[in-house]
Amino acid sequence: MFVPQGTVPGCPRSSIIGLPRGAQVLFRDEPGQLYEFTNHLREAIAAFPVGSVVLENLDLSNVWMDTPAFGYLMDLLKEKQVSSKRVKAFRCGLPDEALRHMVAWLEALHASSLPDELHLSHNRLGKELLFELVGVIQKKRLELLSQVPAIWLRVEGNLGIAPVAIEELVASGRAVFAPRISCTERMQNRAAVAFPAFQPHQAQMQQSWCPPGHTLQPLSAALPLTSSVPPGVLAVAAKLAAQQAAQRAAVALPPDVAAAAESIQARVAAAAAAINARAKADDAKAQEVAENKAKALRVQNESRARSDAKVKASVQAQAEKQQEFLQYFLAQQQMAQQQQQLEFVRQKQLEQMQLEQLQYLRMVQATREAMDASGAAAAATSGAATQEAQAGGQQTGTCYIDLRDLVPDPKRERERREADQKANDEVADS
Repeated sequence: MFVPQGTVPGCPRSSIIGLPRGAQVLFRDEPGQLYEFTNHLREAIAAFPVGSVVLENLDLSNVWMDTPAFGYLMDLLKEKQVSSKRVKAFRCGLPDEALRHMVAWLEALHASSLPDELHLSHNRLGKELLFELVGVIQKKRLELLSQVPAIWLRVEGNLGIAPVAIEELVASGRAVFAPRISCTERMQNRAAVAFPAFQPHQAQMQQSWCPPGHTLQPLSAALPLTSSVPPGVLAVAAKLAAQQAAQRAAVALPPDVAAAAESIQARVAAAAAAINARAKADDAKAQEVAENKAKALRVQNESRARSDAKVKASVQAQAEKQQEFLQYFLAQQQMAQQQQQLEFVRQKQLEQMQLEQLQYLRMVQATREAMDASGAAAAATSGAATQEAQAGGQQTGTCYIDLRDLVPDPKRERERREADQKANDEVADS
């Protein structure tokens, strides 16, 4: 199946397409980039509810990866309850410790969400991990209410899994041999897993693969070169070699044949030692890379945490400043309103005072006009009486009184009114 590539930033040969259901997740970049790829996958599935993402195909094959990186990916699938119909992790050099992360992921899934296919061939798995994996699958399948086909499981090419281990599972009814993935033996069997029943020449071809960076040595017996040889297998091989040596010692062999056999044994032992040394070096290098990746990730997380703290503090300080400015603005607005109210009260009081002064001036003016009119009438009457007295010769010998002296002088009254008006004006202006 063709899967478009280049959809993951920083991982040009990998892709994440079709989420949330029926997605194709493919990793083909360098082993050290699996952490970055997993982080991109985490961001991609974060938009969907937990348990809603169902992959059609999870393909990690042909990439030699270390245990921590593989476990980081499996832990993400377990955390987000991501299921996949098909898992391809063959030719990855995965040991038992790495595959236990996958077993934990499968154990956390619902029974109906288990994969249909598990391709784990040409890794470094052992019999113990195989039995553990089949046991978890068998336990989960007991939760199902109806029969489903056995899970197609490929584990050939793992030096720690001998054919007798697979035959033991088949004999116990926990597994079945199936010539094809869609055959009746698999589709209608109650076994937990179905192993492919390869022909002898196919099985020999499957055992001839070697990891990147290794080459096959021209030995008399084909030795599948994986990253490391399990100690149990080496012990069995040593025991068989000792038995063969004892048998050869019991049977007298020609010197040239014995020398050739010893040479072959020495070459096999040397090749096994070289494989173990190279495997240890690869494991040490992978562990160092994993530690560096973890350290870089930790430093990145710490830097991100510090940056987030700074941003949070800045936002909080800005919010406090805005709150202070708002309080200052409200206080200023309140003071302005109070000032307007006081100004309004003063204006009203001033208008009232002016009105009262105006009424007072009008009253004074009316009073003065009445007094002026009364004075004028009295002066006229007094003048007429005086004239009549003078005309009639009525004079006294002792005293003469001019009645005009009893009447207020209009000039003096006018000056007095002007002085009062000026004083009132000054009061009004103040």
